[in-house]
This record gives sequence, C-alpha cells and structure tokens, in this order.
Amino acid sequence: MNKIELNANILRQATLSLRKDRTHVPYVVECTGMPKAGKTTIIRRLRHVLEVNGLSVIVVDEAATLKVDKRFRSDLFAFNILCALENLSSLLRVVHARGQCDVAILDRGIYDSIVWTEFLADSGLLNSKMKMLIANFLLSKAWFSQIDMISIISVSRSTYVTRASLANAVPIEPRFNPDYFNRLDSAYEKATQHLDKIPESIRPLMKRWDTSVPPVEPNTVDPSSFCLSESSLLFNNIAVDMANHIASGILDKNAEHIAVIDADRVQEDIASITTPDKMDEYVFTLFGHTEASEIERVVSRETPPRVKYVLRASAEKNAGYVQLIAAAFLTRDGKYMAMKRSEAEHRPQLRGKLTILVSGHVDSKDQALAAGGRNEIENCLLREMSEELSHFDRPYVKARFVFRLGDTEMGKRHLGFVYEVHTNSDRVMVSMLPGAGNYEQEVQWLTLSQLTQQFDKLDDWSQAVVTRLS
Repeated sequence: MNKIELNANILRQATLSLRKDRTHVPYVVECTGMPKAGKTTIIRRLRHVLEVNGLSVIVVDEAATLKVDKRFRSDLFAFNILCALENLSSLLRVVHARGQCDVAILDRGIYDSIVWTEFLADSGLLNSKMKMLIANFLLSKAWFSQIDMISIISVSRSTYVTRASLANAVPIEPRFNPDYFNRLDSAYEKATQHLDKIPESIRPLMKRWDTSVPPVEPNTVDPSSFCLSESSLLFNNIAVDMANHIASGILDKNAEHIAVIDADRVQEDIASITTPDKMDEYVFTLFGHTEASEIERVVSRETPPRVKYVLRASAEKNAGYVQLIAAAFLTRDGKYMAMKRSEAEHRPQLRGKLTILVSGHVDSKDQALAAGGRNEIENCLLREMSEELSHFDRPYVKARFVFRLGDTEMGKRHLGFVYEVHTNSDRVMVSMLPGAGNYEQEVQWLTLSQLTQQFDKLDDWSQAVVTRLS
C-alpha cells in the first residue's frame, strides 16, 4: 500500500488565509459510514494531522451514541428522528461559532440522518411520502449548505465481521445479518442520489473512501493480525488525504465568489422597481425563488436564477457583469446612525468620511440563508451587520430602493439594494473585529437635516442615499 503524503504547503496557506479574518465560519466536515469502517479512528487521526499543522478543530460526537437516550432504540423511527434533530442542532451551533475554530468535524450528521431515513423506508418502517418529507426538510439549504464536505467511509461485510470480532462484538448483533448489512449499504447509495437535487453551487464536496482489507490465503498469515496492520495503514492514509482535501476546500471557500448579473437588462430592471414591494419581488426573481415555502422549493426551482457567482477579481474586470451590493441604513427614534472612517482606512479618499451605510458584496456564502434573511440579499445584509456592529437587538428590515452606485464606470458596475433597519438599542457600536472595516468605535445618531448639513463629509454612496431620502 502506497503512503499518501501530506501537502504541508496547502495546509500552511489554508491556515494563513483563516488568520486574516477572525469572523470566519469553520470549514464543516461530516464523517459518516458503515459500522466498523474505521470512522471514529480516522476522525481522531485527522484531528491530530490538522492540529499539528496549525488548524484549530472541534469534533462533534455522534448523537446516536452519546446524545440520545438509548431507551428510544426500541422505536427506530423515533430514535432516528431524535438523532436527526440532534445532528441538525449540532451543525447550527458550530456554524454560528464564528472565529472559534477553523474546522468542525461532525461524527455523523444530517446526511447520515438521510441515510437512516432510506434504511427505515426500505425496512418497511416509513412510507415514501413521509420519507421524502423528512429528506426534504434535512436537505433545506438553510442548513445543508453549511456542510462543506461529506466523507463516506465504506467497508466490505467480511472486513466488518473481522473487525467486529476483534472488538468482541456480540455475534448475534443485527449487522452480522447479510440482509441488514446490504440494506444499510444500499441506503448510502440512495441518500447520495438526493444530493443531485441540491444546486451545485451549494452542494458539499462528496468523498468516499473504502477501508476494506483484502482476504488472505489460508495458513499464510493470521487474518486478525493482517486486518489490524492493514487497517492502521488505511486509516492513516485516509486521514492524510482528507486533510489535503480540507486544506484545498478552505482555500476555495475563502476565495470570494460574488453575486453578479448580466449588465444588459439592469437599467430596464431599475425603472420597473417603483415601490418596496416591487423591490422584494425583483430580488426573489433574480435568485429564482418562488412564493413556495423553503421546504417545498429547496430541491427544485420553478424559475431559473439570473444571478451567478464568480471570483471577485473576474467580476471587476468584466464590464458585462453588475455586482450585487446589500446596503442598509440604521434608524432609531427618527435618527440615522453614522459611522466615521478612521485614519487607518486603506482608501485615502474615504479617510475621515462619514457613512450611514453598512454594506457588502453578496457572495456565495449568503445562499445558505442561515442568518435569517428571506433571500440572499437580506442574508448578506444581516451577515455584514453582525460582523461590523455590536450591541444591536434583532433588527426590523424593510426594503427601500434599488439604484446603481454612482455615474462612474465602476459605479455602474454595482447595483445597490438599500434597506432600512430599525433598532431600539442605544448601545450600538462598531465591533472593531479584524476584517470588519476601519471605523471609529463610537457611532453618531443624526437627523436627516443634520446629515444634509454635513453632506460634504459623507462618502459617495451615503450622499446618494441621503439625496433619495430627502
């Protein structure tokens, strides 16, 4: 068996890319697979490889083993629904632990729950309608898109029996039954087919590894010793291979892919957006959403989206693309929040300028809708606010207007979706996190009249918004 080499250079680059932004979301890997395939051992070795190369790792324990009361095992349907909900809860916790770890490894997760849904259906314990309802819920992009990589560890039944015997498993365990083992193996194949329904842009990387040990000739070597030594080499190779894929995945994830639309129809689109309701309708149309509920529309889109995601560097060079910007001004008691850019601002023309906008490019991460927005634009907005501001209550978001951000060539390549965000908090301030923008920490609350009086101190986009509001 050839040894797989660790790509230390890629791992080093991945680590450095994460250190630039303390608000990063962890790279999420779900490990799943057949019993006795070596999943837990591989996870332990993978964690070691990643940590000695500078990445911080958390491992979320398997729900079926440690988190769900084993008394429920007598009712397989109830037991697996509880495991699915625990898996979902664990996933949401790790993706919201921004900056707290670099890699989160789930010892089984919501993909594994889909596998067991297929197994229960094949066993006659679940009808097809209920199976699809559960699968579609688990496939909701609000959480499934948060998984970056799914690692499936498979194994032959003969290797499973050998490893189970070495672990002193009870010989009458159901998984010794060939029919049980084959149905479970088939459930993994069926679960994988569900992923074809997920839009490719948010589909996790799927990798499959086989830890089966080849049979040995009788009387040539002790089968148990051979299985142990070969398994150990296999597990090491897989852990290293997974680490290489994770490092590449982190670099790809951190390469900013922003939302763009073709420029040829934009001016016509803007002219048609005459009310906030029209703006909402336009956003949903751009991203191919319908009025159906999230669960109903997650696996199929009734209208093709006009938005595509491209590398930001490519978008900047292509005059045929218009970049989508989510922007919001905050209001409280009839006043508008203003932030002052610091002298550390890297763009000299903006140093010391006031801005009333929290804004950012809509990018591929915003497809998940995990921040609570109704669409990708609102999700970007809420993400930007959570990164740049602190101490504000759950905001009320209201669509206001859409416009091109300036008359310059570069301004015309940006389409701003402007929202009003109302807050009741009097403690709002700039978060001061790395990557969150160069502003003074204290904010000002100014009336529209005061903003008009300080018009020359506002940046270009804030001037455009104040003009519209006036």
